[in-house]
Amino acid sequence: MQEMMRRTIVYSAIILTLGVMAIVIRPLRNCLPLPLWFKHTLNLVLQPSDLYAPLIQDRFRFTEQGFSKSYTLHPRYADFHEVGFMDSSGSIPVSYQFTGILQFNLSCQGKTVREETISSMGVAWSAGNDLDHYKDISLFEFPIPLQARCKTPVLTVTVLKVDEALRALKTPPQLYVAVSATP
Repeated sequence: MQEMMRRTIVYSAIILTLGVMAIVIRPLRNCLPLPLWFKHTLNLVLQPSDLYAPLIQDRFRFTEQGFSKSYTLHPRYADFHEVGFMDSSGSIPVSYQFTGILQFNLSCQGKTVREETISSMGVAWSAGNDLDHYKDISLFEFPIPLQARCKTPVLTVTVLKVDEALRALKTPPQLYVAVSATP
C-alpha cells in the first residue's frame, strides 16, 4: 500500500513538473538554446494552433522539366520542416510512387547549407477518411534551428525529371513547406 502511494506521489510530481516546464518553456522555446529534437518534441506535445500551417504553398510547376523556383522562408518555429506536394482534390491513389527527380538547395546568406536530390517520396498522408487516396506527399525534410546567423533561409526547388503521373491528377499539385508532423 505504501509503495502504491509512493508511486502515485512520484507520478504526480513528474506530471506537475512537466506541466510547469511546459508553461515556462512554451513562450521561450524558440529563444532557448535547446536541441532541435527537444524543440520538435515540445512542438508535437504543445501543438500551437498554427504549427502545421504551411510557410509556403505554391502552384509549383512539377510537370515542367528544368523549372526552378526559390522561396524565402520565414519560419515561425525552430523545428524540422518538410517540403512536399499536396493535391487539393485528394486524387492521388495509394499505389502512387514518386518517380520524378527534384533537387532541393537550402541556403543561408547565399551559401548552400544543404543540397539534396530526391527521387522517391517520404511520408504520405491520406485524404481525410478516404484511405484509398493521398492528399499530401512529403519529399524532403530539413531542420530550421532559427539561429541568429540565418533568420531567413532560402529554399530552391528544381525539377530534374518530371513525374508523368502528376499530369493525370484532377488538380495540379501544390508545393508546400511546413513543420514536419513526423517525429
